[in-house]
Amino acid sequence: MTNTSTPASFSTTATRAKSRRNRSGQTLLNLFSYTGSFTVYAATGGAASSETVDLSNTYLDWAKRNFELNGISPEQHKIVRADVFQYLQNAAAEGKQFDLIVMDPPSFSNSKKMPGILDIQRDHQKLIVGAMNLLASDGLLYFSNNLRSFVLDDSVSEQYAVKDISKQSVPDDFRNKKIHQCWEIRHKSLICPRRWLKYPTVYSDQRSSENSVWCFQTTFSQYRQASRRPFTV
Repeated sequence: MTNTSTPASFSTTATRAKSRRNRSGQTLLNLFSYTGSFTVYAATGGAASSETVDLSNTYLDWAKRNFELNGISPEQHKIVRADVFQYLQNAAAEGKQFDLIVMDPPSFSNSKKMPGILDIQRDHQKLIVGAMNLLASDGLLYFSNNLRSFVLDDSVSEQYAVKDISKQSVPDDFRNKKIHQCWEIRHKSLICPRRWLKYPTVYSDQRSSENSVWCFQTTFSQYRQASRRPFTV
């Protein structure tokens, strides 16, 4: 891989390398992408397609140069200038789904380009839910930030399967292990009645049993919507 010459945080190096190893042939969404280093790692590691999203023209121009240096196809790996909150709404309305989502937002931003102010402690639950609505049933979201006082909202762990990988995401040669926090977030699995299988867009990976099947919940909102439908046996 060609040197991308980016100012990306070294604290995410281990996570970038992991995403490259594990995601060959899959789809990536890179939110708050900065110079696109995560996308470069994934694309050169065999990712089938990706969308790289940021609001800064300066960072996205840098990402384009990084793509060109590494021979990354702009048709397969799209660069999108957008506010992430708005992007999440639009992508959900379009029914987009990704196997891997990376979200590394700033701790705070009051950019004039944004419709509001981003406070990651206040806004992270909304961002995570929005991203999980785009995550495939067996997909993985990496959520990280550099706010030392950050506390993950309990509702996130209640709603999704969450694993703190902060220690693994910081390189061994960093003395201060608290400079960066990172979580792996997945959809929780559940047992659902066989009659729910008539809604294949909501449930997948079916494993049959006598009265029920094991299946994965694609999004909490879809699950809630499906659970209100009148079922017939």
